[in-house]
This record gives sequence, structure tokens and C-alpha cells, in this order.
Amino acid sequence: MNDKVNDKVNDPVKDLKDAAYAAVGLGVLGVQRLQVRRRDVAKQVEPQVREAAARLQRLAANADQTINPVLDRLEGRLPDATRDLVRSARTVVTDARDTILDKASRPH
Repeated sequence: MNDKVNDKVNDPVKDLKDAAYAAVGLGVLGVQRLQVRRRDVAKQVEPQVREAAARLQRLAANADQTINPVLDRLEGRLPDATRDLVRSARTVVTDARDTILDKASRPH
């Protein structure tokens, strides 16, 4: 009977396996808790992000109304090649801005 007790006490491989299983189990539980917390935070923050995106869209629209007429007049004074380059740059910037604002305003 003493040999059985010694076998259970002196089995370092089993002890290491048990410790590894416990560590993996704790890791899985930790990851699950983080995922739940991430979802909770996302639910809390999402309305604020949408509102901020809506405000940014309104600001962009106001900026377009104010700045575009000035840029249009400026472009009219530029040489053709430069005017085309400036128009292309404006289009790229506007498209990029609109894409970012669109993505920010959609639910995730």
C-alpha cells in the first residue's frame, strides 16, 4: 500500500500535466471573460461613436459648403495641368473622408 501512495506523490509527469491543464483552463476562462467585457464595452461605446461620426459628417458637409467655393475660385485661376492635379487631389481626399465617416457611422 505504501508503494501506491509513493507512486501518486512521486509522479512529476502527471503533476506537470495537471498543472498544464489547469493553466490552459484558466487561460480559456480569462479569454472568455475578456471577450464578454469587450462586447459590453462595445455596446456602451457604440452609440457615442455613432454620434461622433454623425457630428463629423455634419462638420464635413459644412466645411464643404464653406471651403469648396473658395477652392473652386482658386482652381479657376490655375493653369490647366495644375487645376487637374488639384481637382484629383480634392476628389481623393473627399472620397477617403467619406469612406472613413461611413465606416464609423455603421454598427459593428
